[in-house]
Amino acid sequence: METTHFDALRPSLAESHSRRGIIQLVAGLALGGPLAVLGLSPAAATCKKKCGPCKRCKHGKCKPKRAGTACSGGTCHKGTCVTAAAPSTGPARTRITRTFTNNATITISPGPDNGGKAVATPATPYPAIIEVSGFTNGTILDVNLTLHALSHTFPGDVDVLLAGPVPGLNAFLMSDVGANAVVSNITLTVDDQAAAGLPTPLVPGTFKPADGASSLGTDTFPAPAPTPSGNLALSVFNTSNPNGAWHLFVVDDSGGDGGSIAGGWSLEITAEVDG
Repeated sequence: METTHFDALRPSLAESHSRRGIIQLVAGLALGGPLAVLGLSPAAATCKKKCGPCKRCKHGKCKPKRAGTACSGGTCHKGTCVTAAAPSTGPARTRITRTFTNNATITISPGPDNGGKAVATPATPYPAIIEVSGFTNGTILDVNLTLHALSHTFPGDVDVLLAGPVPGLNAFLMSDVGANAVVSNITLTVDDQAAAGLPTPLVPGTFKPADGASSLGTDTFPAPAPTPSGNLALSVFNTSNPNGAWHLFVVDDSGGDGGSIAGGWSLEITAEVDG
């Protein structure tokens, strides 16, 4: 067969997957054409290049390949090669809970009579401090506070403010609750998720923070305490970094009665950290 005969046969070879192409190929071979390497015609090559990896050229037009067909770095979807998402290169995050305790006694001294006017008298020490560490790139999810062995002859005089390591974040946890019902060596846990607030009279247990009748005291905290934010919930600390110094400010806001927190206090902190 002359070269011109072979050239005329090339389009048939390019589409030899079709029934028509096979018939043309057999007919061409029957004419005695040479068995050359079967390549694409220039037109077919151009069409294939235009269609890309996720479309096939059919009769000069691009048709999407079946979804899920492998392509470079991913799979085909509606004629487009979708690259698989790269795995995260950041550190894994995990949730941990730790408890930190300062078991030193906090002495709650009665304030002066001051002519019948209430005066906030700081406890000793003021503040009581817990240093928190070990939360790698930590983000707080939950905080609970426990007072160990609280005693007082008029617990309604006791006000408690917790300040976290981040400036401006503080929670007013206990004020003017318990009235004049004497308590002796009770353990109180303050937890936002508790069923009820701190009761009167006070009893051992786990309760939400509470601010009772303001007539029982001034609800002020002398320096170096921060200005109370007015927030009663421990959730004010959520999303902040737990590492650093936590300060507990305790005052007695009236005269005549006193007490102590003989077992000190503790913080239970749940946070998300780098694994």
